[in-house]
Parts: sequence; structure tokens; C-alpha cells
Amino acid sequence: MNTVEVARLFRNYCDEPDQSFLTDADVALYCKLGYEEFRSYVDNLNVNAHDLRGTAVNIAGVNGYDLTQNNSPSTGIGTPSLLGANPNITFDGIDWRSTGRMKTLVGVHQVDPNTNAFIRRFQMVTNVAAMRGSNFCAWSGNTLAFSEPINGTVMILHTYEQEIGLAIYLGAPVPLNQIDQSWFPGLAVGTGVNINDNLQAWHDLIPLLAYGHYAIMNAVDNTQVLGRLAIRKAEFRDYLMTRSFDAVSYVHHNFDPSELYGGI
Repeated sequence: MNTVEVARLFRNYCDEPDQSFLTDADVALYCKLGYEEFRSYVDNLNVNAHDLRGTAVNIAGVNGYDLTQNNSPSTGIGTPSLLGANPNITFDGIDWRSTGRMKTLVGVHQVDPNTNAFIRRFQMVTNVAAMRGSNFCAWSGNTLAFSEPINGTVMILHTYEQEIGLAIYLGAPVPLNQIDQSWFPGLAVGTGVNINDNLQAWHDLIPLLAYGHYAIMNAVDNTQVLGRLAIRKAEFRDYLMTRSFDAVSYVHHNFDPSELYGGI
């Protein structure tokens, strides 16, 4: 689906065909929240089902990397930012691209700077105090910390926030505070943005999740919409846990507290 289709379906669920009560700006906000919830649901159940990103960073003889790069809107070649106010990357030092902030750190590898061939994998721990010996790393605040000084290129494998509205800026730094992160421009008919996360078959969940935010404002539940949301979430959960058909089955903790008590 694209952003226009998601917004149209959301309006239909809300039974608000025009902007007299629900403006396009409101729709853009609710759809943005719904899509972020959709991505978080995937991350919690099967982080490898998402469009994982490998970001290469160059580290020169230190044991930590600032993931914000001092909030620069124009980071250097080989030193992108993954967190902070203005996450961005450049490949030529002339053009910059806004990126979604890192959400889940999946893996950290040292690689060949020319071929990205694997050299070694770092063992990830939850805090700096747990690092013992070599080949350990931890995401601590805004820093990716290592148990020893690193010289070379490190590949950070991670999930990230949605990037609807984010763009490449030719010959210019990215906008401060990521003000371009919005669904609103993509709701105009004829300018819909494709949602390319390899989970297109489940994008009808986005307006269903968005409806939950709208229902808070409207103070009225739609039983049919919420019932459909419960069914699709259950089907989506089954898919995420069994998408590799020949993989070993396992018991997975349910991160959705509403479903522990029979709610929506």
C-alpha cells in the first residue's frame, strides 16, 4: 500500500470522508503513529522480519562511537549519525540524506572497508560494565562503546524509525530537527509514497492501529474496527513467528499486554 491508500482506508474506518472534523493534518499524524506502532510490533516479535539496515562507520583508534555526531545536520563521509536531532548520512560530502533513528541494535561487525567482507563479530551486552576482554560492545546512551580501541570499519546492523517524508538533500545539509518526517505531503492524490518494508501484505494493519489513536480523541469505539484489528494482529503475529517455514519453532513472549487479558 502507499500513504494515500492507507489514509483513505483510515478515513473510511473513522467514517469521516471530509475535513470538517478530521483534517488531513490529523490523518497524517494518526497514520504516522499507526505506522510506527506497526514497525514496533514487528521489532518486538521478529526483528529479522524487518528491512534491517547495515550502516558502516569508520573508527580510528578509539573505543567508542558517538551515534549523534554532535547533532550535525551534515555528517562526514564514513561518520554518519544514527541518533540525535538530525540523523543523516553522506557518501560524497556534498549531498546528505535524512535517516530514521536507530531503534533496535541487531548486530555489530568489523568488516573490510573495501568489500564489506566479515572480519569479526562483536558480542553485544546490555551495559558497559558487562564488557570483559575483547570483541565486546554495548549501546550506552548515545554511544556505541567497545571493550578495546577499534581501528577500521564497523558495520552496525539495526532497525530504524519510519522514514516517510525523509529525503536526499542535494548540496545541502538535512533540515534541523527532522521537520521533514511527516506523512502530510504524501497524502495528496497522485503523490502517494510507497511503503517499502517488505511487509506490504499486512499494511491494512496501519490504519487499524491508527484508529486506536483516533478513538481516544473521539471517545467512541468502533467494535468492528477493533475486532478486525485483533484478528489481523493475531494473524500477523503467527506470520512473523513462522515466516521461515523450515525454521525451528519456539515459544515467544507476548509483548502486547492487552492480549494477555483478552482485550484488543
